[in-house]
Amino acid sequence: MTSEELKNRLLEFIRHVYPGIEIEVLDQQDGKRHIYFTDEKFRVLYPLQRYHYLTYQIPHDFYEQNLSQTIWHELAPGENPDELGYLDPETIESIKEIILGIIKNKTPFINELDSRFMTGNTVCHGDFRYAKEILSQLNFTPEEQFDIFHVFMSEGGYCDCEILYNIFHETEYAKQYWKNKSKE
Repeated sequence: MTSEELKNRLLEFIRHVYPGIEIEVLDQQDGKRHIYFTDEKFRVLYPLQRYHYLTYQIPHDFYEQNLSQTIWHELAPGENPDELGYLDPETIESIKEIILGIIKNKTPFINELDSRFMTGNTVCHGDFRYAKEILSQLNFTPEEQFDIFHVFMSEGGYCDCEILYNIFHETEYAKQYWKNKSKE
């Protein structure tokens, strides 16, 4: 598939969720294909969230056949891929139990996030806006939050509501969510 064909197919899959997205497909001299996804909506998301949300829009078979060997760069306008922060899986694994233990047992974080969603007035926006607000109020630094959110994402929590229903199953919001899912 040519670079232009791949770009157009990706736009077909993604544009309904990211109408302003720009996609650039570049074939490098070393034979590697790089794909640059640029959208303003990415500004409030960690790179791992960006990748997660994009791949969710692409059919699995198409991904396997055309994208599994590509190198992705998910950017907000003006960002440089070399300046984005990531945690490697080994680091996440080494801090996971400590972080989950602190969040579960030593802070009111879960109860606060749960109560916000149980009021019915809070809507998830696909990011960590409420979790970040609560962690900031609990005096967690941006660096500590970076680690916390990478642990959450490794456990399937890519946004505020997923933190509750994919990680902290004992919350009222999680119980209600899964009860409603079982009725579908």
